[in-house]
Amino acid sequence: RLLHQALPAQPILPEVPAAPVGPQLEKNCVLEYTNAASCAGKAEVITDPGNYFQMDCAALGACAQSTTTFQFTLATTALYIDTVIFSEQYAGYGATIVVEDIRVGSQAVLNKLECKALGACQGLTIILKNADLNELNCDDV
Repeated sequence: RLLHQALPAQPILPEVPAAPVGPQLEKNCVLEYTNAASCAGKAEVITDPGNYFQMDCAALGACAQSTTTFQFTLATTALYIDTVIFSEQYAGYGATIVVEDIRVGSQAVLNKLECKALGACQGLTIILKNADLNELNCDDV
């Protein structure tokens, strides 16, 4: 004898809140310029990066001919970007780094920009809009 029994209903669970999203703290470009997924040749705006933000271009031509804009808006209390590093040959070749602070009475700071390999910062352009650069280290390679 078969019993016809209804299947239990799908349980209803309470809504799970989304994890809080904090400011972006890093950008790691580790693919060579020949890889279509690399950072090379691309433009990106990073809005309201967090203090301690670090950007590392760590492959041959990883960020070549790219434009990265760090934009500090009224929505942030962050004051600085920690480090931007071009650690491999031609990693930042022809690249542009823009630091822009639109807040009145505040000035964003790029603490350190490092060029650590042959041609790593050849043709690099740095644009500071209501911003400052504390330290520029270019190894004599």
